[in-house]
Amino acid sequence: MRPTARPPGNHLLILVLGGISSGKSGFALRLAHAQGGRVLVIATGRASDPEMEARIAAHRRQRPAEWSLAEEALRPEQAARAHPEVEVVVIDSIDAWVANRMEAAGVEGPGERLDELEEACLRAIEEVLALVPKVICVSSEVGLGTVPLHPLGRAFADLLGRLNQDLAARSTERYLVVAGAPLPLPPPARRRRVESQDRDSGGDHVHREERDRGDGL
Repeated sequence: MRPTARPPGNHLLILVLGGISSGKSGFALRLAHAQGGRVLVIATGRASDPEMEARIAAHRRQRPAEWSLAEEALRPEQAARAHPEVEVVVIDSIDAWVANRMEAAGVEGPGERLDELEEACLRAIEEVLALVPKVICVSSEVGLGTVPLHPLGRAFADLLGRLNQDLAARSTERYLVVAGAPLPLPPPARRRRVESQDRDSGGDHVHREERDRGDGL
């Protein structure tokens, strides 16, 4: 994971996490409405089957008709660049976008390519944030389930979990939505290396890892 970077100027990044059908998208839309200004929703889901088509249609019905919509499965930064007039962007969702990027890259399981994808996704979000004053990212929380049995599922969980941590560290606000109830999250801890002396090791220096409360930026 790269060192955390502060959003440019007074730009605002908000992360909304939650499980499937937890109400996270609806909460993100309410946040966007409360920000005021012109809103662009970047929808990253693909209508790969009738059930997904129905889900996408349901999401469309939730959004105000006057909001702009860009259906972009791979390049949210291009969608933001094509709408310079907007003041708020909602990316819904990060998890669908990550799955699309993994499919496009031909990822089949855990490995070094996940690092490259993580960096590429972070660069794309940072570009959106540089273009738009307020960005709201909606993403699924994958840390509460079991480890997937299939290598591709493990790779997806690894990449999305790491990217969620990256975004949380960069966010000004972060929420976890459970059963429709949004819970504000504190800034995530950041790791730092601390050199200490182990009294039981004859004075040899060892390193231990401590967690500090980060400032979220």
